[in-house]
Amino acid sequence: MNISTPASSQETRGSARGGDIPALTGLRFFAALAVVLAHSSFTILQFNPPSAVTGWMERLGPFGMTLFFVLSGFVIHYNYRYLVTTQGGAGFRTFLWARFARLYPLFLLMLGFDILFGNPLYDFVAGDAAAIAIILRALPYYLLFMQSWFYVPFDNRSLVDVLGGNISLSWSISTEWFFYLAYPLIAWLVLRARRPVIILAVMLVWSLVWGGMASALDAGALVVDAWAVGHYGAIAGLTAGAAESFIHWLEYYSPYLRIGEFILGCLTAQLYLQQRDRAVRAREQAIGMFLLAIGVVSVPLFIFFTWSPTHRLSLLSSLRDNYALAPSVALILFSAARYDNSISRLLRGHRLVALGEASYSIYLLHFMILTLSSAYVTQALPATAPYVVYLVVRLVFAVSLICLFSLGLHAVVEVPSRRWLRGLWSAGGAPRPAMAMSVALMPAIAALVCVVAQTYHFGEQSTVVAGIRVVSATYGTNCGATHGNATRALMYACNSSKTCDYVVDVTKLGDPAGGCAKDFKVEYACMPGDVPQQITLPGEAGLGSHAVLSCATGTTPPP
Repeated sequence: MNISTPASSQETRGSARGGDIPALTGLRFFAALAVVLAHSSFTILQFNPPSAVTGWMERLGPFGMTLFFVLSGFVIHYNYRYLVTTQGGAGFRTFLWARFARLYPLFLLMLGFDILFGNPLYDFVAGDAAAIAIILRALPYYLLFMQSWFYVPFDNRSLVDVLGGNISLSWSISTEWFFYLAYPLIAWLVLRARRPVIILAVMLVWSLVWGGMASALDAGALVVDAWAVGHYGAIAGLTAGAAESFIHWLEYYSPYLRIGEFILGCLTAQLYLQQRDRAVRAREQAIGMFLLAIGVVSVPLFIFFTWSPTHRLSLLSSLRDNYALAPSVALILFSAARYDNSISRLLRGHRLVALGEASYSIYLLHFMILTLSSAYVTQALPATAPYVVYLVVRLVFAVSLICLFSLGLHAVVEVPSRRWLRGLWSAGGAPRPAMAMSVALMPAIAALVCVVAQTYHFGEQSTVVAGIRVVSATYGTNCGATHGNATRALMYACNSSKTCDYVVDVTKLGDPAGGCAKDFKVEYACMPGDVPQQITLPGEAGLGSHAVLSCATGTTPPP
């Protein structure tokens, strides 16, 4: 993603791109590096007892993601504001195609890699035919960039993590895609603010309102958690593990709270654009350097007061997963873009700019290299000087490999595929969106094929070779409902699992017999012995009752 903006003469024609701001491209590398270092804290730098330094390194992840999202808002508004607001549907389609061409090729490559080398497909080839259900169920969301939009539990994992590997990081791409779809409305509203003082006031009010809303939601986390457990089962609860919980998805992964950072980035770009043509005088230059210093220094301070077990500030802690660092990042972006100083000159150095251009490859590739780099680590090492030096050297070498391979991936995959896809949209300046639309429909067609394949797969009960094999599930037998009307839903949730806590929800199953308190009957078998089991829940089972199916060794089957 090039960081550029239309020149004033181009804006009236709705042009999408113009002069570069290299300092912001350099910042993209530091956003990616923050995520790399965060993940290295538990893949390479493994100490026993755990090092306080690596504990703080892990906190760089949320900072890196906030920097990505605020920077994305800046870049998108800087480049595309007039395209999406002055050219109607045609401009919006051109905008989406440009973003699709930027994101999809590398994403598709990494998705294919993780499916081919991931556990579900391996288990399927090894004989567990039901393992393919995980891929078939998850792929439609991934192919359509919607995996972070919904909380969907898969046995012991949620949708954003179910395929594992590098592609689990693509939740941020899904979240970005949501931002892009919402951007025309955001741009129209942000462009209403034209005076710097008004923009600054809006930024302040926005931060107070959005931060207050996110903080209030975090304060009610236990209430949300209880609702999620009742709605989705035990996996959605904090007690089952915070990483897969509903509240963590809502606050960290989902676009519904992260869009606050994106909008702040758009407002920051609007402020910069309103000031861009004004000469920077010596006094403002000094103030700009001071503001940049405040922004940079405030990041580690806020991280400390957000996560410190003894000095934690409740307000910052409540915003730890989405907005706490956004104002600091906005200050850094504006100052780095507008003012010429030692930091901005460092950021626009050609090496950092090149790495910034490859930041998308760094982001999607790094976890694989870190995992390979830690493959021979069988135990944590004591935090003594020799071991620290050894693991730090490993880390530096791994980061160097990540940068090297990412630069190559950017040059060989990202740039050529983006040019080819954009060429489909127009030839010789003449638009030809029909050709591009035919390519854009391919992910939707592939997603539909996965849905159809799921229907076929779940009609084949014999494919389950180990764990739970659902024979039938009926909602409302006592009310004369059709036998097996919930079989597919229960297969979808439980087949091949050792244990399954299924929440009976009338809003998902539908009401087969209105005005009757319906029971829920399940017949299943424990494979490979094909030992029959039965469960009956009394009416009204559809109001959140739990059907617990178990084939775990040493457990007593339910009556």
